[in-house]
Amino acid sequence: MSRSARVLLLAMMLTAFGLIAWSAEAPFSLTLNVTPTVVKPGAKIAVEVVLTNTSNKEIFVSRDAGFQAEMDYKIEVLDRDGKRPPETRYLRAVRGEDTGHPSMVVTGDYGNFPLKPGEATKDTTNLAELFDLSRPGEYVIHVGRIDPMSKATVKSNTVTVTVIVKDAGE
Repeated sequence: MSRSARVLLLAMMLTAFGLIAWSAEAPFSLTLNVTPTVVKPGAKIAVEVVLTNTSNKEIFVSRDAGFQAEMDYKIEVLDRDGKRPPETRYLRAVRGEDTGHPSMVVTGDYGNFPLKPGEATKDTTNLAELFDLSRPGEYVIHVGRIDPMSKATVKSNTVTVTVIVKDAGE
């Protein structure tokens, strides 16, 4: 058996026994916090995304210096039927999509920020500025971000927001 074949066989055996980890696990986790979780149509819904370095070494996170969550994360919102609510013109502009006339353009100031093991960074946004949540009902929210090394999408926990009917006197 050739030397390269022996090395390959040894690597496969060590991997099978768990002595070498060939993990595509992302070096970070995402936590989603949303307040309040019960709102009236049009109310502000504060979204906070916490990215935590879960690795044992420093990582660099590319992100918008303005710390706006919609610039760095894919924010997913689904109603009870699994349908996405209408997106606002602003969110379409963030993604560089056509916003009609007059055009709306949103720019960011990106940079790489270091995070030591265990450190976290927070981004915030107002969900009501991104999606039309004027219809009463339950909406399930989570965010995702692609790990540039593994190319895997890391997803946060999910949070349910309930939009209630306005009171008759409002």
